[in-house]
Amino acid sequence: MFVLFLAAVIVLVLWNPRPLDEDAERAILRAKNLKELREANEKRLNNYGWVDQAKGIVFIPIARAMELETVSLNDPKWKPHATYPIAPIDLVPKPAGMPVPAPAAAPSASSTSAK
Repeated sequence: MFVLFLAAVIVLVLWNPRPLDEDAERAILRAKNLKELREANEKRLNNYGWVDQAKGIVFIPIARAMELETVSLNDPKWKPHATYPIAPIDLVPKPAGMPVPAPAAAPSASSTSAK
């Protein structure tokens, strides 16, 4: 039984269904594809060019894009500001059957000067 087990282990360890050359070829192909992809990315990130010339869409170097974006973000219109509700509360429609309160009267000039 031990000899049979030892023979099975040796066969499984030494037997390789796929040749190593195929793996090496695939590794070379993957390395070549990765190199081409990196070159294309470098070209796209560091050069000017057209995305769609008919529509006037271009790509620019990433460093220049960051400079332009920094300038535009320093524009005062992009500074943080207070937000307000979309509609004043008294203009929000009330459910049917609910009474609508009358608007509060503003104090007149004569009543404030009498105090």
